[in-house]
Amino acid sequence: MSPQAEVVTARLRKTWLQWWTFSFWSGAILAAAVSLATLVLFVLVDALLKLPQRALVSLFAVWAVLSLAAVAALLVRQQRGRRSLAATARRVELAFPELESHLINLVQFAGRDGLEADPFRQAAITQSAAAVAGFPFDQAATRENRWRRFLLCMQTPARSLRVVRVAHAGPGPGRAL
Repeated sequence: MSPQAEVVTARLRKTWLQWWTFSFWSGAILAAAVSLATLVLFVLVDALLKLPQRALVSLFAVWAVLSLAAVAALLVRQQRGRRSLAATARRVELAFPELESHLINLVQFAGRDGLEADPFRQAAITQSAAAVAGFPFDQAATRENRWRRFLLCMQTPARSLRVVRVAHAGPGPGRAL
């Protein structure tokens, strides 16, 4: 592989590591928030209702199991959702269509061992590396501004509420599901 292709691949690996780290810590914070919110809810219930000792022990057990389940879900998600270098290249190309498949070509051709002498492969790697060498693809995760990401994030709950509202109302005159 050419030195230029190795530099691009190293930058892509760095981008992958940044995304993985961000994803891990986002999930860890979410798991901690769910655990803390559950604990606060149980403390409030105890403060308002003055629960007996057995109820407190069972609430503590529920909280502990929920916290462990959140940590387990985080670890499973991280293990199952591990993105390959080719998948990272695909995600970067989705954010930057102007890359025109050069990055994925570079990753796929460079990843094939035993074909070092193939001139077509070497030419494709060199062309792809030259096309993406100066491209700031490490900024793909921040391509959208915060407001746009917030709006995209809020579309799912809003759509879910609309579906529940329509399903709850049921079919009626002039209403179709």
